[in-house]
Amino acid sequence: MDMHLLMIGLQVVHVGMASFWLGTIVLSDVFLWPAMQAMGLKTQVQQGLLRGPLAKTMYVVATGTVLTGYLRGWAGGAFDHLYSLYGVFFVLAGLLGVFATVWWLCGRARAGPGRTVWLCSMAGMFLLMIGLRFTAP
Repeated sequence: MDMHLLMIGLQVVHVGMASFWLGTIVLSDVFLWPAMQAMGLKTQVQQGLLRGPLAKTMYVVATGTVLTGYLRGWAGGAFDHLYSLYGVFFVLAGLLGVFATVWWLCGRARAGPGRTVWLCSMAGMFLLMIGLRFTAP
């Protein structure tokens, strides 16, 4: 298989999973949780979702997003450029991706200061990924 086609395929899967993950976060944080909070149902709904199929789907999507990001970097030659700005951005984005995923999977990203830490790590990772587009070798 051509490495270029593999990289494109991995990018499509990575961006698709990341978009799904981000979309569920925006939907829940902006619309669902405030409405549920106003009705006094937020805790019940969150606990129900954490035990249902959505939780398993999100675990797969979160982990898959990070894994396909690393694989896409490998297919695109990021590991050959670790000492460049591109490589530094790739490593930092990857580390933030792993941190954000583990933080989220452990349940620390659901409320309070843990949520703020998680959102900041996601924003940092996203900014680094944008930086990757401008520093690619």
